[in-house]
Amino acid sequence: MKANAFIKDNMIYLIFDEEYKKYYDPINKPVYQLGSSILDFAQTNIDEMDNIYENFVLQAIGLEMLHKEQFPEDKDKIAMAELYVTGEYTPYEYFHLKTFIDAINLAVVKQETDLTPYIEQFPEAKKSISDRIEILRKYDGINETYEYVYTWKELLLAATTRRVNKLRKEIDFIVNILSVADEKAAKLTPMQRLYLLDLERAKSNEENEPFYTNSPFKTRFVPLLNDEAVPENISAEDISESNLEVVEMYEIDGIDDLIRFELLKMVSSGVLVKKCENCGYYFVPTGRIDTVYCNRLYKDSEKTCAEIGSIKKYKDKVKDNPIYTAYNKAYKRNNSRVRNKKMKQGDFLNWSEEARRFRDECYSGKMSLDDFLDWLGK
Repeated sequence: MKANAFIKDNMIYLIFDEEYKKYYDPINKPVYQLGSSILDFAQTNIDEMDNIYENFVLQAIGLEMLHKEQFPEDKDKIAMAELYVTGEYTPYEYFHLKTFIDAINLAVVKQETDLTPYIEQFPEAKKSISDRIEILRKYDGINETYEYVYTWKELLLAATTRRVNKLRKEIDFIVNILSVADEKAAKLTPMQRLYLLDLERAKSNEENEPFYTNSPFKTRFVPLLNDEAVPENISAEDISESNLEVVEMYEIDGIDDLIRFELLKMVSSGVLVKKCENCGYYFVPTGRIDTVYCNRLYKDSEKTCAEIGSIKKYKDKVKDNPIYTAYNKAYKRNNSRVRNKKMKQGDFLNWSEEARRFRDECYSGKMSLDDFLDWLGK
């Protein structure tokens, strides 16, 4: 077991085991809105994830070089200082990184580097592994540690890609009736469609695949005081005067457990999921439920979809609208007069404030278009 999770007020509280807290210092107890993290993970940018893995590869190699400088007797072994997860990551990124680090640390302990069984599981990674090893062998100093670390990195990236692509299709099938080609399936509820996915998985006989609906979770009821463990010596008086509550705690033993847990809870709890009209990805509204844009950064821009959507909404509003067309034309004309020193800056600011007021009055019907145009022409 790696973590425990419970849900309160549609928020997921994820609590890592003591053994894992040292690896996950930034957020030992992350709290996030139910559905938000799994929807973000389903839209993972694989290139960005590749960069994250690459940074840990470089960190591992640096530790290996440092270790063998201090302990030259280990030069023919896989040996390095213990590797940790450092930096701020989402729970889903963390579990992937922890898998990578566990594999490296285990190889150091057991001196086992044969990854052939894993390579057979991910044939799509064979070419990238072969290409990377070929490049590495062109340089002096390449050793078994380097090959192992880079091979494992490519395997993990292949596993991440496979998992993200599959999850993306499953979420689309569950929450978007427009994506369901089968007319009968389109009439099912999201929970019924999730169960239908399990039936399809059973028919395909996929091995080692977690089933959403027929694999039980390990749960227990745990008393918490302000979301923390309750002292064993707490008295009845302390309980009556405190915020003590008993929650159903779920054991999370890895990323597949977390995916299954969050997706099941999101669907069974009826969490509202919408599709962003800018990026096309799914999201859980955090403010107004009628919003149609998510708050993720859009591609390589520094603006969120919500910010881009606001600009787009304004442009759509003013497009071919005589009120805004006349206002923008007059605004540009007077702004040009300021630059040419034919109008004072203070006069322009006063004019702008009054122009916006008349524009809004005209748009709301309190002022006629003719009167507004006459005023702008003065």
